[in-house]
Amino acid sequence: MERMANIWRPGRGVTIREINPRVFLFQFYHKLDITWVFNGGPWSFDNHMLILELVKPGYIVSKIPLFHVYFWVQIHDLPAEFITPIIGKHLGNFIGSFVEYDENNNTGGWRTFMRIKVRVNVRLPLKKVKNLGGEWSDDGARGWGPEIKVETRREGGDGSQWLKEGQAEWSRQSTTDHITNVGVTGG
Repeated sequence: MERMANIWRPGRGVTIREINPRVFLFQFYHKLDITWVFNGGPWSFDNHMLILELVKPGYIVSKIPLFHVYFWVQIHDLPAEFITPIIGKHLGNFIGSFVEYDENNNTGGWRTFMRIKVRVNVRLPLKKVKNLGGEWSDDGARGWGPEIKVETRREGGDGSQWLKEGQAEWSRQSTTDHITNVGVTGG
C-alpha cells in the first residue's frame, strides 16, 4: 500500500489498514486529500481496480457495498448537435448512472467527442452500443481486452513519506477529525 501513498501524495498523510482480505481502510487527515483521491480515480493496485467508497458516520466499514466505480467516459462519433448536457445525461444513464457533464471539454465546435462522468456497477457487463435514432444492433461482441490496459508505473523505494505509521482507528470521534474511505482490490 506504500505504492498508493506514493501515487496519492496526501499533504497531511494517510493511514492504510487491511480490515478484511483485499479490503482496506484509508484514513486521510485533510479534506482536500480525500477529495483529490476520490475524484481523481479510477485507481488500480497490482492490476486490480481499486473501488473506493466514502465512509460516513454510523457506517459499519465491513458492511459497505463496494460495487461502483466512477469513470470519465469519452463518447466519440456524435453529430455536433448531440454534444449537449441532455444527451450526455441520457448516455450516462445508459452506461451506468450519470454524474457530471464536462462543460469545459464539451463546448466549442472543435471538440470531436463528449466527456461525461458515470458511476458504473462493476458487477454488470459494460455496454458498448446505444441507439440515438435509427436502427442498431448489439451482437454482444466487445472490442476491448488486455491490449487497452494502461501500463502501470512502478514506484520503488523503502517506505513512503506520505504513509503514516500505526493503525487507522474508526470511531465516531475520528469522523470529526479525519476523512476516511474504504476500498477493495482484486476479485
